[in-house]
Amino acid sequence: MKITIYILTIISTLALVSCNTKSPKEFDTTLIEEEVKQMLMAYDDSVRKNGINGEFFFLDKSDAFYWVPPGYKYALHYDSISKILLKNAPHFRYIDNSWEKLQIMGLSDQYASFNGVINNYAITSDSDTIVTKLSETGIVVRRGNDWKLLSGQTVIIGHE
Repeated sequence: MKITIYILTIISTLALVSCNTKSPKEFDTTLIEEEVKQMLMAYDDSVRKNGINGEFFFLDKSDAFYWVPPGYKYALHYDSISKILLKNAPHFRYIDNSWEKLQIMGLSDQYASFNGVINNYAITSDSDTIVTKLSETGIVVRRGNDWKLLSGQTVIIGHE
């Protein structure tokens, strides 16, 4: 009888362990990194073509969104970022961002991180030229088939 109880205990334990030990969901980091890179390049193209308003398609509109813009010491949520973008859009005729360095790391099939250095060239509505070097870090999230900026920070690291 003791042996039967012992064997049943072992079988039950093995059954519970095998049911609860799932391997993490595998994802293709190379594919995710390429998709995020394409999204960031499309973001830059959109800003080049549409000015600051070209950013809106790439921002995650969820409550989880936040960004720390240049000059800020704290994070702002979507509504505040939206107001800043709309307020500043008329002050720029042209903006061109190009990545000097860019690193992307797939974190899961739904999230990735990125960081890098951006060369920013802008022409104001008064025809002044502004050349700035930016450091940007962030997290992107997959929403359906698209990647969106979820959180991050942009810091000015130099002017020309």
